[in-house]
Amino acid sequence: MSKNVDRELITEALRESNAIENVRDKKSLKDALAAWDFVVARDRLTPDILCTTHRILMRNQPLEEKWKGAFRRQDIFVSNQPHGLASLDIPLAMHLWCADTAEQNSSWKRLHIWFELIHPFVDGNGRTGRIFMNWTRVKQHKLPPLIIREKEKWRYYEWFR
Repeated sequence: MSKNVDRELITEALRESNAIENVRDKKSLKDALAAWDFVVARDRLTPDILCTTHRILMRNQPLEEKWKGAFRRQDIFVSNQPHGLASLDIPLAMHLWCADTAEQNSSWKRLHIWFELIHPFVDGNGRTGRIFMNWTRVKQHKLPPLIIREKEKWRYYEWFR
């Protein structure tokens, strides 16, 4: 299925994924499609592939260049509370996450939630994570891409409770 993914379907999935993050310009959609094309051509995920996918996706986003395609090296806080994994633990966590994506029986939803809880990048984790979620669905489970619609994002956010 990976080479035969309907272009309209993946475009819609990426458009809606962008919209969830209030990113609606054509250049960002073009970058999301380029990131998808890059990653879907791979048969397995590695930390380098994750970072390259992020760099492609974020190339025209308002983010310091040093953070595009790089795991964060700083801890992040939301409402004065730590958010995501401690930055020192990210490289090992991403190696383990990538190894788990190679398992045919790994749950695409569990892997996505795990990715988002690690929160490996300074910005773009949701959009990047949804690309990898769909990579797992298409490549590992032979399922079509999942479209998470902006107007129903509350259902998606319930996954993380």
